[in-house]
Order: sequence, then structure tokens, then C-alpha cells
Amino acid sequence: MVNEYRFQHPETREDYEQLYEVMRRSFPDEDVDIIVRRLVEYHPEMSNTDYFMVKHGDEAVAGLVLIPQKWSIDGEELNVAEMGCVGTVPE
Repeated sequence: MVNEYRFQHPETREDYEQLYEVMRRSFPDEDVDIIVRRLVEYHPEMSNTDYFMVKHGDEAVAGLVLIPQKWSIDGEELNVAEMGCVGTVPE
């Protein structure tokens, strides 16, 4: 097994399934995996660049979801992101 960590965006269906599993294991009684799945499948402004995962070898061990927003300050529009869901497997 490869003993290195990689920070990446999910690229495949399997990557997304691993991201959901990270959230399920991180928050076993809170359905956070379902929330993340709904963001992936239905949020009109989100893309794979808003999702992040850390893999150890071939297994996802942490995940992060950023929810894009637009703020206006003094008439200037800013692209910002809310830190949505963050999880690390407990093992």
C-alpha cells in the first residue's frame, strides 16, 4: 500500500462515493453524507472544484465541501465560499 497522502478534487463516481463514506463515518448519526450527496447532485452552482478529499493510498480519509456564494460590499461583487461540511474518518 502506498503510504502517502494526496489532496485532490473527486474525479470519478468512486471518488464521490468515498467522499460520502467519509462524511457518513465522520458523522454517523447526522446524515451529513446525504446532505453532501444532495449538494453534489442538485446544487446549481457547484462543481467538482468545490469538493476536496484527502486520500491515503486509494482510500479517502478526509473531505471538505465549500459552498459558493456571492457577496456585495460597496457595490463590488465578491466570490466567496462557506465552509460547508468537513470530516475526517475517526480511525
